[in-house]
Amino acid sequence: MPKSCQYTNVNHGKSFHLHSYCSSVTVQTCTLAEPTNPAANYTVTYGPEQIDSSTYTYGNIVTLTCASGYTVSGASSIACVGSNEWLGEQGALGDCESKYR
Repeated sequence: MPKSCQYTNVNHGKSFHLHSYCSSVTVQTCTLAEPTNPAANYTVTYGPEQIDSSTYTYGNIVTLTCASGYTVSGASSIACVGSNEWLGEQGALGDCESKYR
């Protein structure tokens, strides 16, 4: 489980020591299945690293990019606002469609 830590300097005469106080915290997360379209790629463009291939943390902004010859149809980015909720156009990323249909 992730920890939240606070650090304080303690003055002992001429020397300083760094003391840390840590406690476990619950991290708000959102899930997003990996894209099934091979032309699509999801990238975290803001926030901490994602937890695994389909779990993102509060504050992550995930952006959809498409391979050459494809264009984004729908939302190109969404933000995790916790409790498996996404903020953005319809709360979901769009998809990649061929430019040459």
